[in-house]
Amino acid sequence: MDSSLPPSSAADPVVGQTVDNRWHVLRKIGVGAVGAVYLAERAKLGRQVALKLLHPEYLSNNEYVRRFAREARALSRLQHINCVSILDVGTHEQRPYIVMELVNGPSLSEEIGTPEMTTARAVALMRQVLDGLAHAHGHGIIHRDLKPDNIIVTDVAGVGEIAKILDFGFAHVNDSRLSQSNAQLVPGTPSYMSPEQAKGEKTDPRTDVYSAGIMLYEVVVGFKPFVAGDIAEMLQKQQFEAPIPPRQAALGRRISEPLERVILRALQKERDQRFADAAAFRDALDATPEGRDSARAQPGGRRRLPPYAIAIAVAALVLATIGVAFALHAH
Repeated sequence: MDSSLPPSSAADPVVGQTVDNRWHVLRKIGVGAVGAVYLAERAKLGRQVALKLLHPEYLSNNEYVRRFAREARALSRLQHINCVSILDVGTHEQRPYIVMELVNGPSLSEEIGTPEMTTARAVALMRQVLDGLAHAHGHGIIHRDLKPDNIIVTDVAGVGEIAKILDFGFAHVNDSRLSQSNAQLVPGTPSYMSPEQAKGEKTDPRTDVYSAGIMLYEVVVGFKPFVAGDIAEMLQKQQFEAPIPPRQAALGRRISEPLERVILRALQKERDQRFADAAAFRDALDATPEGRDSARAQPGGRRRLPPYAIAIAVAALVLATIGVAFALHAH
């Protein structure tokens, strides 16, 4: 979440309150389908965080309450430098809330098409996204709403440029208590939705592979592979239309044939023809000339994260969250 966002123009009774005598709410910084996100700080300590509260109008909607619980459960399993970390959960005036680390920086969507988004930097950032996604897949979590708006590009002091995956509100968790969903509630964003999501079919890690393939195409080429006039047309294209090959779509950019093959494999309509999961996608990307070059490059003028720094950062996140009590209100 970006704390540099302007405050909401509308009066919000939550602003100024102290949630559970711990989290003092400063201002609203975002609104999503499931909840509102606020800039808050830890009482007495002053540490700033992002606090997400379920919209009050959804308290009587069991599906949305389950979705919110699903996000909390998903985030609580993740301890990875490329996934936003959870600090606390609870209930405030009957509204479930999640407290997350505050991530400052632009979304990946704001970086697409800028002069700084070179092919090397695009591949380096997407490699980090896939690394975080592989961690989620390893914990039985499918994101189901990957898109550039849900990726924040931030700078970590002494480490460099980091891509963080946010918003697991549509995540599917392998837990029979949380995996039920309303058939009328189709998860995902049409421009990044896999063919099986568009058909309302069961999802698996290859669903995220497809969405990540759309993102990789977009950051490398500069625009999405499919454009449509409405949602119905977009869903049809996701199911049946083949994308223009990246090297043909972006003649002015240097894109190797191996990188093009990786992108097009991720975008196969039949999921059996895609990479099995994010880890396989990441490894294939690393084997391309751009993947090898990005390991030596300094994307956006910043130093790429070395393996030992990743280990240190992950260890710090684990230590920071030890002892957190998860007390999400049962509905």
